[in-house]
Amino acid sequence: MIKHLQRQFIALAMLSLFIVLLLVLTVVNVINISNLNQRADSIIDVLADNQGKFPTDLHDPQSKDTKMDDRNISAETPFETRFFVVWADSSNEISSIDTGHIAAVTSDAAEGYAQDVLAGTADRGYKDNYRFRIVSQANGTSLIIFVDARNTLSTAESFLINSVLVAAVSLVVLLIIVSLLSSRAVKPFVENVERQKRFITDAAHELRTPLAIISADNDVIEMTTEKSEWTGSINSQIRRMDSLINDLILMSRMEETQDTPGISKVNLSRIAEEKVQDRLVIVEQKQVKIEKDLQSDVTCMGDEKNLGRVIEILLDNAVKYVSDGGVISLSCTSEGKKVRFSIENTCGELPQGDLRRLFDRFYRADEARTHQTGSKGGYGIGLSMADAIIRRQHGKIRAERVQPDRIRFCFELPA
Repeated sequence: MIKHLQRQFIALAMLSLFIVLLLVLTVVNVINISNLNQRADSIIDVLADNQGKFPTDLHDPQSKDTKMDDRNISAETPFETRFFVVWADSSNEISSIDTGHIAAVTSDAAEGYAQDVLAGTADRGYKDNYRFRIVSQANGTSLIIFVDARNTLSTAESFLINSVLVAAVSLVVLLIIVSLLSSRAVKPFVENVERQKRFITDAAHELRTPLAIISADNDVIEMTTEKSEWTGSINSQIRRMDSLINDLILMSRMEETQDTPGISKVNLSRIAEEKVQDRLVIVEQKQVKIEKDLQSDVTCMGDEKNLGRVIEILLDNAVKYVSDGGVISLSCTSEGKKVRFSIENTCGELPQGDLRRLFDRFYRADEARTHQTGSKGGYGIGLSMADAIIRRQHGKIRAERVQPDRIRFCFELPA
């Protein structure tokens, strides 16, 4: 269990770090691409404002427009920028092409780019490695400006690759650090669990001594006088307490290791049938009807004794809380690579809240912890033990409300 908890801690820590790094990478790269796009769009806007050319007064500090500073446009920008411009008439026919500021694009290629852009719906975006904008003129014509964004795209791609590599290396380093420190992180929990196990074991041994004395004294009373209702009640409570001690010790031992001894081929259908037969007398006394849907020879690999104990716990729970004259339904089926056992019963009042709490140790649906079922009331440990056994054998167990007056407990195991 400790190793499992340590692995869970490492997995959750790494998942949290991965999510944080993913968010940081996404935000940083989106901001970077947005800034690069804004830079390209600023150049295009300047060209659009000047009919496809840079202003001639960029070199003159006295006459330069202050808007150029806001757009990060300098006197060197015209020499750093590769672009071409295409004019189209009102019917989108190409009327003029200027490729004098770029060497990689011919007039025919520029015309093809312009026609593709005009055929689309966007007036701004990317066409191959070129950032473009369609500017509608007052006379119905269009000015299409293409700026070479090869360097921009290359910069964005390099930044993305480098940031992903840095994040990957960071995750590996953090995985090593978390793995080394995980034992220290779970150490308080481990110590608490060990103290709990020692307490349960020591308490069990200490309780057995007074129980043995009480049992011996009760036997002497019965021999010197005679058996009575009171001595019988004492013996009944001694047996219940002894059963509780045995269950606590068994649960403590099961939690010490995740390994499952005694693995063999188990016939769940046969076990369920045997457990039902053992309780027919009690069922008949409560005038309860039992409905069975047990497929023949439903088998799985597991610990036969413990799986029988689970079915026994679920069946006793159903018999204990089924309403008089009610119905208990059992089902055992094989579904692909899983086997499924379920037991359903009618009851006067269903537990409120999260049904998963029914599997908590010592939890009882009645908060006052009164034994409404008289001497047959339990300590709220049976379902907790069933849950521990099923989880130990790599299965799942759950409770669910079926109808307003029906509750179902079922577990699944690998076939």
